[in-house]
Amino acid sequence: MNFLLIYLIIFKFSAYGSEEGRYLYEIAEEMIKDYNSHTLDILYLKQTLEKSLELGVVEALTRLGELYLFGFPISPDNPSFNSEFIDEQGHFKHDIPKAISYFTQAGNYGDTDALFYLSLLYQQDKIVSDFEEYLYSFTFHNVQETYEKAGDFDSILLRAASASAFKTCRNLNPEFIDLVVNISQVEFIQVPFVSEACPLDCNEYAIYAYSVAEDTMKYIAKVGTDEQDLVILEEINESYDDHEAEKILNLATMQAEHTGGDGAMHLAENYLFGNQEAGVERNPDQAMRYYEIAAENGNVRALENLGLLHIQGIGTEKNTTLALEYLEEAKSYGSVQAYNLLGYIYFNGAGIPQDIEKAIKYMEKAAEMGSKESMSNLGIAYLHGTGVPKSLAKAYKLFDTAAELGHTPALFNKAYMIYQGLGVNSSCEDAIDLYIRVINKGKLAHYGKRAYSFFRNGDYLGAYLNYMLAGAIGFENAIINLAYMWESGLSPFRCRDPKMYCAASYYSLAAISSQSSYAYYKLGNIAFDKEYFESAYTLYLNAEDDIGAAAFNIAYMRQFGIGTSISLEKAESDYENIIYKSRAEIYDHADMFPAYFALYYMKLKRFVQNLPLVNTVW
Repeated sequence: MNFLLIYLIIFKFSAYGSEEGRYLYEIAEEMIKDYNSHTLDILYLKQTLEKSLELGVVEALTRLGELYLFGFPISPDNPSFNSEFIDEQGHFKHDIPKAISYFTQAGNYGDTDALFYLSLLYQQDKIVSDFEEYLYSFTFHNVQETYEKAGDFDSILLRAASASAFKTCRNLNPEFIDLVVNISQVEFIQVPFVSEACPLDCNEYAIYAYSVAEDTMKYIAKVGTDEQDLVILEEINESYDDHEAEKILNLATMQAEHTGGDGAMHLAENYLFGNQEAGVERNPDQAMRYYEIAAENGNVRALENLGLLHIQGIGTEKNTTLALEYLEEAKSYGSVQAYNLLGYIYFNGAGIPQDIEKAIKYMEKAAEMGSKESMSNLGIAYLHGTGVPKSLAKAYKLFDTAAELGHTPALFNKAYMIYQGLGVNSSCEDAIDLYIRVINKGKLAHYGKRAYSFFRNGDYLGAYLNYMLAGAIGFENAIINLAYMWESGLSPFRCRDPKMYCAASYYSLAAISSQSSYAYYKLGNIAFDKEYFESAYTLYLNAEDDIGAAAFNIAYMRQFGIGTSISLEKAESDYENIIYKSRAEIYDHADMFPAYFALYYMKLKRFVQNLPLVNTVW
């Protein structure tokens, strides 16, 4: 089927539909936007989308496809917990063939999101055999056409995926392919640039990354916080289950209601940020309630956060007067955050007359005390010469320091300065890397969090499909989690090769797209198990700076001449270095123990070998 031809003929009608149909579609969009596992009426959502489609709103095709492919985690206490969408185990009933059918119809209308989802499934078809009967009409040519549409700016997902794919393509080199060609599917890693060189114009992809990162900054400003990093499944304590999470929250609630203090703060921060592991969904209104309880009990951090929430109008109406009261009280305790927020208020004239001189004074005080937010705000002042002499060098240094401390707005500004060459050498590719890190802190992280909710509930199909989407748009931990699901036998699909090849394909993608030391280490293990020792040795070398186990394996291979030449001197030095780095907490503390034993063995063996021979006449 010629997707492009149909796109040219009928795309112009896609924004149409009756007034009633548009109204129903907007209701459905709001339901998706305000998703909550306890309250979403999944059946009503489906019916609303179907009715809007009947009334000519063809965008509903894509939303229906998303519903059947990715689904939504639904809590057992949700009134819409019914058999049409939920099976006997409480898992969402994903319907991949139906989703593909909806996407195909929407793709015929030129819907960019639908075409992107089909491209994503096409890439999966390179390693799994479950989709081929449904994707026979969607070809690599269609994938290329789809990614070329990123420049239309219709799809934030396609722009993010295009920037991520460009980064992967630029990092992929023949040397890496030689290392993994025997253990993974290289063609899978290369999509959408299979059989051709990487695009020459980095600027086009930097613009895509910038536009998504800019949307991320708007989202962060609106909700008042970054999204947490996606959890790595292999690192989750399997004994930490829903009942334990519920018990901890109940204890904190009891403490908060009776004594306030730490229990109230614990609950407030769980509700403000959400907590994947504990199954707590974000609820700023509840956060505000518990912060007020904690503040009444003299908690300085609660005073700080109440000031921030009243400035931004999160969980309450904006109220600068009340914010100043909370912050002045917190400042009397020497609060760094209070100095920072007071600087912000006076710098921006947020509800009060602007006072740049006072703002700079507060921000400099907070920055000296280690506030990454004030470092970033001072960076803006130096960038524009507001209240201080303009200095691009000082601005960049402040953004760089704040970004290293985890401040996302500073990371965004650092990326912008690098891309534009302001006070630093220009680098389009480095800017893309940084913009993708910014994107990881925004609303697109919800796909990965939804995946984890499915995983916690034992719905591995829902987990895999949502991690698949999150990985495609640049979330490193989502890619690693997909590899882990293959490695641990939790993938719901059939690998075209032995499952370790599918695991290695995802570890390869993480290694090359994000330079993940963990992924290199895992690839080294797979290559070693398959007896590709030289490849394993090189892969471990790429992981040794961060992974103590990789450094140990290198030392072991040098000691016994596996995949490299024997070097007892280097091996002994490696073991000593592992012990040092473990003590310095560069590696995990436990990494020192096997190194201790190996080093002891080497020294004991050398001692025995150096014992003088005893010539005894009997």
